[in-house]
Amino acid sequence: MNKNPLYENAIIIAPPSEAGFFATYKETYPEQHFDVLSVEAVEEMFKTNSPDPYAFFKGRNIVICGYSDGRRIANAIEPLPNISLSWDILP
Repeated sequence: MNKNPLYENAIIIAPPSEAGFFATYKETYPEQHFDVLSVEAVEEMFKTNSPDPYAFFKGRNIVICGYSDGRRIANAIEPLPNISLSWDILP
């Protein structure tokens, strides 16, 4: 498993089925900080009962892994200003 600089301080949006990969990755590279969320968790963050999602996303890379279509993700994070998305292909 190679270290991926794209993951540093990133918010990775990936399906729950990829949890094992990211757990192993964190064990292999414990110095690298990132958060992994499913699209459902991201959608939940942007409802009124959620803490401020803007502070959580501010200044962080957003990386999409394991989803073949990004429309649902794009709709969920649409309120964020100045966003940049990257796609990653899992090995």
